[in-house]
Formats: sequence, structure tokens, C-alpha cells
Amino acid sequence: MREYYTHKSSFISLCCIIIAIIPIAIGFLTYSLNCIIIAFIAAIVGSFFSNNIPASFEADDKKVTFKKGIIKKTINYKDIKSIRCEVVKAGYSRLMGDILYGMKLVITINGEDDFVTITRFDDVTTDMILQKSEEYQNLVNEHRFIKLKKYIDDKRDE
Repeated sequence: MREYYTHKSSFISLCCIIIAIIPIAIGFLTYSLNCIIIAFIAAIVGSFFSNNIPASFEADDKKVTFKKGIIKKTINYKDIKSIRCEVVKAGYSRLMGDILYGMKLVITINGEDDFVTITRFDDVTTDMILQKSEEYQNLVNEHRFIKLKKYIDDKRDE
């Protein structure tokens, strides 16, 4: 089982904000418009990359391997203590004024920290959650992380 998705990284977003603050501060202290413009461009580019990190997972009979950008993590099924998926708020659309949702996969590994990955859930809206619960539940059940969870649970039970 192999799937591709885009990972949303809050760590990279935070780093971009910190990196953008420095030129803004320098720009205000030196009255340099160039520093402010550079910081603005850096923040936009960093924000785009932090929300669109190429990622994938590949599961076989004994392990699952995740790739997020240049980071690679292999998890053996026998080391998994628990696995869960949940729909989470992933931000706000400033243009549309809507809440953005994401699917979060959390794998608790024996003796290690939790492995967490989040991807945007583009088709889900607040209106759908509140008014079209059956359609919403179908989208959740068909999500790649839910399918991966079921696949891993089946392999762990064997």
C-alpha cells in the first residue's frame, strides 16, 4: 500500500515567522523598506512550503515507511502501541473566512515519542460537518490515513 500526500508542518511555519521577524525588526530600526519587503516575501514563501511538504507512506506486511520531505521514518508493526486518526482544525482561510481541516495520524511507538503527520482535508467544510454528516463520514472513512490505520490493524492482528 503506497500513498502520496502533502504534509503540513507547524515547526517550519514557526521557523519562517521567526526568520521573517528579524528583517522586519531591522527594517523598522533602520527605516529600510527593503528589509521589510524581503521579510514579507520570505514569510509568504515559507508559509507555502510549510503547508505543502511532499510526503508519502508505504506499508507492507511487517512495517510502514513514512517520508516527509527529506525525513524518512520506518515503523515496525510489532513496535506500535496504538494508532489513531482524527480530524483537526488546520487553520483558517483568510480569503473565504472558513475553517480549514486536516486529518491527523498519530502512531504511539513503544519506547519512543509519538509519530505524527497531518495532511489537509480539502473537501471538508464546516457546513458539511454540520449539515451533511453522512457525506462527511464517507469522506472520513475513505481518507488515506484511515485506510492505512485499518491496514496496519489487520496486519498487527495476524
